[in-house]
Amino acid sequence: MSDVPGTSSGNQSFIKELVKLWPGLPFLGLGVWLAWTVLAYGGTVWLSGLETDGRFVSYMHLLSTASFAIVLFVAPFFSDRLELLLARRGFVYLFGALASAGSIGIVVSGSAYLSNIYLFYFGAVLTGIGTAIIALRCGLLYGRLAPNKVIIYAMLSQFLVAFIFFIVLGGERILVQVSTASSLPGLLAFILLPILAAILVAVVPPEDGSGKSAPSFPPLKEPKKGNSKIASIPGSFWKFCVTIFIFTMVTSVVRGFAVHVGTPSTTLAETSILMFLRIAFAICFLYLALRIIKHINFGRLYFLLIVGVAVVVTVCSSFQLYGLAFNVFVKFSLDVFSLVLWCLLAFIAYQKRMHPLVVFGFGRGSFMAGNALGWVIGAWVMPAETQIIMNSFILLFLALAVLISSVLVFSVKDFDNLFLPISKKVFLLEDLMAQHEAALPQEVATHSGEPLYPPRPYIAACKRVGSAAHLSAREQDVFELLAQGRDNDNIAARLNISSNTSRTHAHNIYAKLKVHSRRELIALVEEEWKSSL
Repeated sequence: MSDVPGTSSGNQSFIKELVKLWPGLPFLGLGVWLAWTVLAYGGTVWLSGLETDGRFVSYMHLLSTASFAIVLFVAPFFSDRLELLLARRGFVYLFGALASAGSIGIVVSGSAYLSNIYLFYFGAVLTGIGTAIIALRCGLLYGRLAPNKVIIYAMLSQFLVAFIFFIVLGGERILVQVSTASSLPGLLAFILLPILAAILVAVVPPEDGSGKSAPSFPPLKEPKKGNSKIASIPGSFWKFCVTIFIFTMVTSVVRGFAVHVGTPSTTLAETSILMFLRIAFAICFLYLALRIIKHINFGRLYFLLIVGVAVVVTVCSSFQLYGLAFNVFVKFSLDVFSLVLWCLLAFIAYQKRMHPLVVFGFGRGSFMAGNALGWVIGAWVMPAETQIIMNSFILLFLALAVLISSVLVFSVKDFDNLFLPISKKVFLLEDLMAQHEAALPQEVATHSGEPLYPPRPYIAACKRVGSAAHLSAREQDVFELLAQGRDNDNIAARLNISSNTSRTHAHNIYAKLKVHSRRELIALVEEEWKSSL
């Protein structure tokens, strides 16, 4: 892979050595970014010691998440051009530095410092814009991973979140306090984590961890005019985004209300409990997924999570059972939903061949938009604690909205249709992996030790497409291997031809099929395949 312009050869060599040592290093940028969100949106590491409630945390959270959501919603409309920019380390570094600059603005403008509220607002917006670009770069990385690797790296990221949090928390008791601010370790983490996340995710991995070259990363062609990617999005995905928005909004209402009226020490205590729960969930989920069950029904997991939270909120609202346990349960459910959602969006991009920037832009954008609106309702719309009956009515209404969305807007059936448009089988982790290997096979060993090959209908679709394009016999052989996701060197070795000959055949095939990339070639075959079913 060629070096990215604007990066020195010394830095290139150092980065390559790091990635060679551990190809999974760039994917841990997700954990660093999420650790920053925990520290930033909790407010305990940057809020001045003079604050008695979470008002400024609410202001920061709203402006940051709202600007984050706007960037993500805009990204799909410029996916090709944005992908070219995200392939440049300097571009990602710039926005990491922008988020860090926003963090500095928040700290400097705190009530214990300059009391410049406009600088505070501007800094919060900068953090949202900067971290949104980091998240999109993460989406590009995870959207091209096989499902099992998505789960592994996502769970490892959760361990990293907890590790960073407790390191910062422990540092508060060891290192000196900064004036009336929280602590020097907390401020440093708040300022530097966006830059560290940008550095990690900007490492272009030469491999995806399986020994195969990452498909079309970075992009090698200039973007075409227009954007047909959005028009081709299935309706089930839009319904999925609506459900994401509603569920996140409801759970964020509880979180926003608790942080806004609670003291920083109470927020810190709840966050510490959530970190332990986060570690426990990651360990259990990873172990069950990879060692015991190996059949994770994400459709049922998604449905049980949404319905379970709605039921608990309904019961607690009806009987006015509020407190620490209720807040922790709802917040933990939001954390679990965020983690599962990240995996699901990666699966959609991987299986459906949808552009990762489109999937994560609208999917994660819906999550952040719901987060922002829910926080507004919890922090400013819900009355004070003295009017607890009105609060119960609001929560009850929102919980019913979650139940309705899970039954009428995006049901389990819609979930299966989104992930399994061809088969009506229950969505399982192994089913998803096997289906993608059928469409883009790389010879991997099954439990019996036999390699997986594409099914006959897929090869038949290749032959129909090749015949319609008037490919020669040798071009047809190369075309079928291209459609299976094999690179030029692999094709040359299989057909006993030189790499140059393989590339020449590939160039001619692209011209005859009127496609410009491997992705478009595979999409053409898949369309023919699906139309014959």
